[in-house]
Amino acid sequence: MTYARGLPRWVIAGLAGSLLLIVAAVTALLLLGRGNYLPNYGRLPSFALTNQAGRTVTSGDLSGRVLAVSFIYTSCPDICPVTMAKMKGLQRQLAAAGMGAQQVTLLSISVDPVTDTPAELSTYAARYEADLAGWHFLTGQPDTVRSVVEEGFLMPMGGHAGHDAPAGAGSLIDHSGRVVLVDRHGVIRGYYDGTALDAGRVLADIRRLP
Repeated sequence: MTYARGLPRWVIAGLAGSLLLIVAAVTALLLLGRGNYLPNYGRLPSFALTNQAGRTVTSGDLSGRVLAVSFIYTSCPDICPVTMAKMKGLQRQLAAAGMGAQQVTLLSISVDPVTDTPAELSTYAARYEADLAGWHFLTGQPDTVRSVVEEGFLMPMGGHAGHDAPAGAGSLIDHSGRVVLVDRHGVIRGYYDGTALDAGRVLADIRRLP
């Protein structure tokens, strides 16, 4: 793990992400009088990861779509099951609103890529009855995943996920429970608490996107 001034890199990423959220929130408050406004938190990171079917999915493949991105791992015993249930509810509301996979795609990126092979992610997706036409469960090389999560989405990712050994059953991995909203132009527009995700609010925010 890389350290800077005595702090682990995932801690620094978490602090940087928190600062970015504060700055964007203040900006949003200043611009409330200018109509429907969602803050700009930066750009979707470029990536090439592997989904539950063993197919490579790139950021370019998703161009022109709104994305809702969560961070999970299959042996997670606490926040991930709650977030997954909320994401499942979001997918159902999107379908009811007529927003198909070509308009809005869900992504769940594993923060334990050593354990979470495509086969493991496929089983995990089935557990939550995910509609895989519009929901990718993604894994990849540990360093690649860490770069996407920490440097791209500015989300903390600690624990075992950046090492050669898997987390193992019952092990905990420090990671963000947030869900990230990305607009069709590749701009990050929102961060939500995944364990309290309000599908109605996300749907309303999607409708406000340019």
